Amino acid sequence: MRTKKRASLLIFAIWVLVFFSILSVGIYKIVSSQITVAKVLEERLVSLSAANAAVAYVKRVRQGDGTAYDTLYEFSSDFEGELGKGRFKYTIVDEESKININKVTEEIIANLPGLDEEAASAIKESPLYPFELVEEVLLVEGITEDKYKEFKDIITVYGDGAVNINTASEETLKVLGCNDDLINGIKAYRSGPDFQEGTEDDVAFESVEVTEVSSFLEDQTLLISLKGKKLLGVSSNNLAVKINTEILDRPAMRYIIIMEGEKIKRWKEY
Repeated sequence: MRTKKRASLLIFAIWVLVFFSILSVGIYKIVSSQITVAKVLEERLVSLSAANAAVAYVKRVRQGDGTAYDTLYEFSSDFEGELGKGRFKYTIVDEESKININKVTEEIIANLPGLDEEAASAIKESPLYPFELVEEVLLVEGITEDKYKEFKDIITVYGDGAVNINTASEETLKVLGCNDDLINGIKAYRSGPDFQEGTEDDVAFESVEVTEVSSFLEDQTLLISLKGKKLLGVSSNNLAVKINTEILDRPAMRYIIIMEGEKIKRWKEY
């Protein structure tokens, strides 16, 4: 009888141990998942706060800029700051250094890398035109991902269509129809005494008037034509702020924020 009793108690004890083992595993999984969720939420909150701090900093810098023009040097540096546990690093891309695909002619769209007159016509005739996002161009028939990759970095849907002559790339100027002489003249003028763009001694076009360009370019006909079509300007009101955040020195969320003046037009995680 004693042996049977001991055996019963042993079996009961084993079942109790099994029960509590299963229970502890379940509790561990629940607690572990809650900790993971909490960490994700904390990362998002801290990253979001850091991103907002970066936006505030951009606004403050822009408010302090008293010039009526914007240069490549203003947007060429990386910036960073701290906010509690978080850090942020950001760069600024001038959206108005690009071609606004909603504002230009088929002829200019056809000049984009990888495109032709047929593709330009398809873009203009798309039911999505004018586009709200540059990615919508991928939905146009005949525009493959490979083609899109060739020109995606020089198009935008923001701004009034005037490309900032102070920040436009050589590729963008070519798409507008600028010849090599004009492009070389523009770059030489912008680079300043050290003949290198994106440095502190850069020279800015304060306007696109003929009187300003006559000192470095003999034939201003093409420049005058682009100005007359309102395809050239000297300032930028639409910026893409690319932000990388860190929490306790670990990479966290990344954002692209499109700003028009102080107004946020798009907020995207990537």
